[in-house]
Amino acid sequence: MPVFSQQKEHASTDCPGYNVDIKQLKDCDAIINCVSSFLFQTDMMADTSRTVLDLIDVPIFQAVTSSGRSEEEWRKSLQGLTAMNQVYSVAQPEFNGTIEPVVLFAKDRTSKELYGPSFPIENRITFFVRRILNWLRLKSLPRENRRVTILLHNNPCHGTEASLGGANGLDTFESVARLMTYLAGQGYCIENLPDDGKALVDEFLTRKAINEFRWTTVEEIVDKGGAAAFIGPETYEKYFSQLSEANQKKMLDNWGAPPEKHGLRDRHGCNGPFFRKHSNRRGTQTRLLWFPV
Repeated sequence: MPVFSQQKEHASTDCPGYNVDIKQLKDCDAIINCVSSFLFQTDMMADTSRTVLDLIDVPIFQAVTSSGRSEEEWRKSLQGLTAMNQVYSVAQPEFNGTIEPVVLFAKDRTSKELYGPSFPIENRITFFVRRILNWLRLKSLPRENRRVTILLHNNPCHGTEASLGGANGLDTFESVARLMTYLAGQGYCIENLPDDGKALVDEFLTRKAINEFRWTTVEEIVDKGGAAAFIGPETYEKYFSQLSEANQKKMLDNWGAPPEKHGLRDRHGCNGPFFRKHSNRRGTQTRLLWFPV
């Protein structure tokens, strides 16, 4: 159902503004926001950070328009969105709590109007709808059956242990430990909860679940429990064949071809140190490795 609204600064009696209009969507399953910039301003000094989004408790998915580039220009650009689009269509809406920003529309270069129409990008809309449907299916899934992955930043082979979980001086491990405790209290199935952040970082180091491959062998990482799982050549080929030729070439240039009779160590996507606690995984940003089987 389409809903049209105005920013508070341009509100009127018949259209009072985003805050009022969003409240009317409280009982819906999902909201797609096509508005760029902030949905509303929040007081950063207030005692509470609760907003109208907390009250309606509905996920708001962010639709993005490539207003500075046509679809062809957007696809050819290594940057993708312009800096202005990144600020107004991605960063600012996320401050209000929107999620899953996806480019759905691109500039119409044939229009001579200053604020001309935008063209929909069909395959991106299909992707966007599929993501929303997956979120709605996840909502109906019992919490104990949901799988959660928590990623920590790790600068590969550069002060590896010291840079583990780095976030500009923030205590990321303590934050993750508290998050896991909270999730367990909400019904998520998480075994062997760490007592605190120090216990969690100790587990990373004991298991060698780090991106350090100069003095730590692949075999040692596996033996000490730093790898979550393995996939075979058939599974790897299945996913590899679905990539475009350009992305296949990039993978081969960066990672090389998998040797025959070898398995691929799978650590959730890009492959690197991970370990599992039942339905919860936590790990560092990763890279691909081949491992003989």
